[in-house]
Amino acid sequence: MRSIEKRSVRWHRLGAEGLWIALGQAAVVAGSLVLVRTLTTAMAPADYGRLALGLTIAGLANQMITGSISNALSRFWSIADERNDRDSYIIAAKRMIGIAFLVVIALGCGFLLFLHFAGLAEWTAIAVAALALALSSGLNAALNGIQTAARQRKVVALHSAADAWLKIGLSLLFLHMFGIGGASAIWGYAISATLVSLSQIVFLRRLLLLRAAQPATAQSLRQIPIQWMKDFWGYAWPFMGWGLFTWLQTSSDRWALQAFAGPTEVGRYAVLYQLGFAPLTTASGLLVTLLTPILFQKAGDASDAGRIAQVYDATARIARAMLGLTVAATIAFLLLHDWIFTMFTSGAFRTSSHLMPLMAAAAGLQACHHVLGVRISSLLKTRSLLVPQILSAISFAVLNMAGAYIAGLAGLMVALCLASAFYAGWMWALSQALKPEELKKAHSLTRSSECAS
Repeated sequence: MRSIEKRSVRWHRLGAEGLWIALGQAAVVAGSLVLVRTLTTAMAPADYGRLALGLTIAGLANQMITGSISNALSRFWSIADERNDRDSYIIAAKRMIGIAFLVVIALGCGFLLFLHFAGLAEWTAIAVAALALALSSGLNAALNGIQTAARQRKVVALHSAADAWLKIGLSLLFLHMFGIGGASAIWGYAISATLVSLSQIVFLRRLLLLRAAQPATAQSLRQIPIQWMKDFWGYAWPFMGWGLFTWLQTSSDRWALQAFAGPTEVGRYAVLYQLGFAPLTTASGLLVTLLTPILFQKAGDASDAGRIAQVYDATARIARAMLGLTVAATIAFLLLHDWIFTMFTSGAFRTSSHLMPLMAAAAGLQACHHVLGVRISSLLKTRSLLVPQILSAISFAVLNMAGAYIAGLAGLMVALCLASAFYAGWMWALSQALKPEELKKAHSLTRSSECAS
């Protein structure tokens, strides 16, 4: 009876968490669609393309520095919470975020000097705005990662929705005040992330006070902040190692079009990405966001093969669901792409709507990769991801450049699908290779018994 009640409570909690994630993601999707409609009405395709390129500059800092720290903070929260060592964890987290900010500022100043001496002064305004966005969004991502790991679904949902809708009003305000251009819109993004981060800090303090007031569920196992920082660094440095290459993977598409087709095609591609890629990754992100902290809790310190087996089974089911969702989305976009672009863009952007099915296929394959990445992160073996991430990112960059050079936007889309398939396949093979020997033997015995029957 007690087991039934316990299972009922667990499902009730999962249902409540899933509802908040769904509401938050729905608000984000709605906000992003309104943002696309608003900005494509206010900006020409070339200006929208420069906005997209400016966002990739901020993305470089996030991929290499702040995003890596955010991943580490998210992964180790459950361990610190289980050990009742949240205070030392938070001290170490503050220091790591501070170091990351100093590195981003130093690199940003170096990049501005490069633009000055290279005669690219027209990019300075966008670069300054991108630096501000890198800092504000980096802090927001770190705080959001901790709250997600703590399973504060309501807090994460409300702040994600607030950021999505604040961007709209603030971007329009800055476009009105400072003129139509990519830099003005990016400043709107940066101020939005800053305001949301300030609110996140307030809610994180409330969380820490609440957890401190609760009785410990396990014996405390404390360590000094410097040891936490070493743990963070050991987990994060592989992400930093492949950060530049991951940025090439996610940004080479826009820069390839800029090089071979110009900013107008970049603008059309950016809208295609937001309408065809983002919805599917948002839907898959709902599942991943819901289950990642649960999987991390199940895996613990990755020393128990039984707990790891549960993680492998769960991620296999999620990956299959992602593939099914990919097929459904590809068919839906094949039938509805004209209507979608008519609803959410102005006329100048609609010539590329027929490429939406290819974007859906690429998005779904990359979503499967992210699920398998969670499986490997649960094993605390992020170092093993270094070579695959780098080589996969290089393949993305090479294929994107070749596709854009040969056939412009259409060639780029074909290249994106090919690279995404390669990426997902490699991650599946790696996760199977890293499977603990006990699980491999159990799987082999299971298959033998099935064949015999």
